[in-house]
Amino acid sequence: MRRFRRPVIMGVLSLFCVAGAISCSSSPATAGKPAASATATTKPAAARTVWLCRPGQTPDPCTASLSTTVLTGNGHRQVVDYPQASNPGIDCFYLYPRITLQTTPNANLVIDPQETAIAELEASPFSRDCRVFAPMYRQVTAEYTTSTSALQVENASVLAAWNDYLAHYNDGRGVVLIGHSEGADALAELIATQVNPDADVRPRLVSAILTGANLAVSPQGNGPFSQIGACRTVTQTGCVVAYNAFSGPVPRDALFGWPSPTAKEGVVAHYPAVSTPWVQYDDQYRASCVDSDGSAVLVVKPVNGGSPLLTVPNAAWGLHVDDPNLALGNLVALVQSQAEVYLKAHPSAS
Repeated sequence: MRRFRRPVIMGVLSLFCVAGAISCSSSPATAGKPAASATATTKPAAARTVWLCRPGQTPDPCTASLSTTVLTGNGHRQVVDYPQASNPGIDCFYLYPRITLQTTPNANLVIDPQETAIAELEASPFSRDCRVFAPMYRQVTAEYTTSTSALQVENASVLAAWNDYLAHYNDGRGVVLIGHSEGADALAELIATQVNPDADVRPRLVSAILTGANLAVSPQGNGPFSQIGACRTVTQTGCVVAYNAFSGPVPRDALFGWPSPTAKEGVVAHYPAVSTPWVQYDDQYRASCVDSDGSAVLVVKPVNGGSPLLTVPNAAWGLHVDDPNLALGNLVALVQSQAEVYLKAHPSAS
């Protein structure tokens, strides 16, 4: 089980490698998951949303401490207390990955410790940019990943939370969609069925950050992402950032990075002792977008004394477990840049 509050890598990759890493094919695809059902396109009956994170809520793991030990390749270290935005002009809507330990087809909406921990790990840094909303949702559990009915329940649950957010909290503000693994899959479905075809909602999309999913877009400009392409610069908005990270060549049985996976977690080898909940490695890793033999991935390598990256539980997973945190500093900076551009173009949205 992951040590969620361990120090994580922040701000280590080339931003443009991250922003441009979205594979191209005809439609979204995920390893081992059934096709999304059209059921999710129908608005479900009103239901009470259980918010894991919401502005003003206590406790709120998405506003956890951002005290960070910054390490450089020459061994220098300093502690930085990154501030949370006091009055951000945009929102973030976050969905966590498959993290539940429940064994029913769909998880219930009870907040367990693992949801709190993963929100601190993956979502709290974005409180520097935005108001963070994170609903609990009835995610498909590990034993039912091929169940179409379970996926329908998950999609309906996400849609109900999204509709609640739009109706009661959004107020026309710009929003960044953030998800990892199953959370990214669920947001891809939401974008395809609710955001991409909706001319009223689509302009509110600042960007979508979908890591650890086999996301694909059509180069012909059609399909479920016909109006929303890949982010290519730090000033582009209304676009998607997506990647699957590996530390070396992509094996043929890799679970991620192949538009049509051939088979149906990544960590630093060791961490320094620090007193802060976060650690940031500056200039100790480099990444490049690689399209090889049909795979499209972000290959991450240590430089300047950076610690080796391990593939856990095996090479087929690549660096999937740490996909969001490998480039977290860059992604936070990207959202800051996009928010500035978005708010200049939509001054009434804040």
